[in-house]
Amino acid sequence: MPTKQQRTVYHVQFTDWPDHRVPDDPTSFLEFLDQVESLRQRTSTTRSSVHESKPPVLVHCTAGVGRTGVIILTDLMIACIQNNKRINIHHALVRLRRQRMLLVANFGQYRFVYSTVIHYIKNSRLI
Repeated sequence: MPTKQQRTVYHVQFTDWPDHRVPDDPTSFLEFLDQVESLRQRTSTTRSSVHESKPPVLVHCTAGVGRTGVIILTDLMIACIQNNKRINIHHALVRLRRQRMLLVANFGQYRFVYSTVIHYIKNSRLI
């Protein structure tokens, strides 16, 4: 049934990522994730009810597994760190792959997740 409800959609794109490879440095990638989180927070505060959940974030790349998986896994690990939860990148990836096969498509991408999480922790002065 059609409604007259309006929705605002934000589209952000990380353009510094070469196809089938990984960025040279996680700094710009972390800045991108920070931008996504800022949009997430902004849209959360504009929701009409405090009881509504955060609006969904859609992540997609060309095939929907490689770069998509890196973004989802890295974002999940950063959320765990921010909420003082134990992180286990391998275990989290195994669980994500139960929902979508082939997430994080190659070893270089897997290693990039580790590098990015370490970079995030070092710059957060958590160690």
